[in-house]
Amino acid sequence: MADFIDLRGDGEIVAQLINEHKRWRVRSVERISLSSALWAERRRTLDIGPLRGVLQPYLPRDARSKEKAWLTLPIAIFPKEPLLGFELTVNGEEVSRLSRIETARMQADYIARLSSKAGMRAKVPQELLVAICKFAPAPWIAFQASVGDQLYEYLTSDGQRLTDVEYRALSVWSQVIQGHLMFLGLGNSSHSAADNPLLALPDLLKAKQETATRQQNPRLPSLMDLEPALEQLARFLEECKRLAQSSHKNAPLGRKILKTYVDYGRRWVALGECEVPLDCPFIVAMSERRAVSVKKDRALWDAWCLRGVIPLEAVFNDALSNHVAIEMTDPIITLVEEKIEPLRVNGAPLKGRLDVNVCKPELCYISSSDPLRNHQIQVPCALQQSLLSRLIHWIIFGIILLTLAAVVLSYPLLHGLTPARLAMLLAPSTFASALLLIRDSSPLSGDLTRALRRVIGVILASLWGAAVCLYLMGQVKDPPIPEVPRNDTICMSPTTKFVEQQTETSDARQ
Repeated sequence: MADFIDLRGDGEIVAQLINEHKRWRVRSVERISLSSALWAERRRTLDIGPLRGVLQPYLPRDARSKEKAWLTLPIAIFPKEPLLGFELTVNGEEVSRLSRIETARMQADYIARLSSKAGMRAKVPQELLVAICKFAPAPWIAFQASVGDQLYEYLTSDGQRLTDVEYRALSVWSQVIQGHLMFLGLGNSSHSAADNPLLALPDLLKAKQETATRQQNPRLPSLMDLEPALEQLARFLEECKRLAQSSHKNAPLGRKILKTYVDYGRRWVALGECEVPLDCPFIVAMSERRAVSVKKDRALWDAWCLRGVIPLEAVFNDALSNHVAIEMTDPIITLVEEKIEPLRVNGAPLKGRLDVNVCKPELCYISSSDPLRNHQIQVPCALQQSLLSRLIHWIIFGIILLTLAAVVLSYPLLHGLTPARLAMLLAPSTFASALLLIRDSSPLSGDLTRALRRVIGVILASLWGAAVCLYLMGQVKDPPIPEVPRNDTICMSPTTKFVEQQTETSDARQ
């Protein structure tokens, strides 16, 4: 007999683990290392408490003798972006995530369970919810890049026919759904099928057509056959909104359903089938590389100050206490302490209090155990070059700028330069500028200094252009050689002069 109990695929247990996540997730620690302008290294650990107390209502009677359980564990939530180098270990064993379709089915089932618990009458559009949760935004983003933001062409790109009237009819339901979500204050995402369910229609239509083909149905469904599902989703969300805005005791559930729907449409949920102890704590560890981008809010000022901002998002309320540590591993880049302030995802101030909020040039550490804290936060990490690196860039910029001014002004003021003076101006500034331009200590440093280095490169090219123009105009001339005096006495040596003076004296006596 196996020493574990198999609870895999039980949607009710998954729902219980999601609802009671703070009972079994004791602490979450996320370390974010910034060393590149393209990627951030993330390592996250979850301290998990014993699960028997949470799973007790769902365990069979003979489970008391079992020490372990094989179950589907909700682990983490990620933005719908490429995840590179993702690794997951549970209790020291490597675990793989469930597929997108299996995860989406469990997510749709969880929303249906919440609506049933809230006593809602509107029917849940299960198939459309699965398509929305499963939707990957990468094809839509690629389609926008090549064709433009045209949803009509995206819907009909697979040869589907859709008239303007039919497209407007589908778009109306999408606008209605967006209106039901506005009061949450979470903004709107152009890449989320939860905000715009029309994005999920091609995948849903393809699945329905495959089902009809297997059933040998001569009539394949079309896009307009999916309009009832859109209407059903709109009515379901409308009832959730009315419930959330009412004074009913289930009003928090209505808001929770809407927020869960938005989160599942905008982010991936990692579910893993793993064997875990029931009576002992264990650790879940994850590591990944996530894409980042350096932004400059004030382009000119940030370029001059060699500054930039990398906005980072982190989950901050999925355990009893959450800790986020942002480390700067580049030795010549520092964090701007006074510019880093954790905010909500939409930019508003945080709810609740922070237990620790420390920011140093190499580390920013944030932690909180306040139950009212936000589920997700955004940390705009302001970066800048170290003081020594900034001084070097500014000094070289000033030197080459003054050199260019000296070369240009030599024509009207000095009427030209000598080769020696021109070499004296060009050699040091060219050597220093070229060394700075080809020197790239790290991708992150190169991104922060790119604008100033481009300006220095332009000034260097202008400097050499001005020097070549002066040379071609004949303004670079050798200095004039002084003429030798005609008086021969100037060239006589002292001995010759003495002899001549003695000769003259003898002649005079005679």
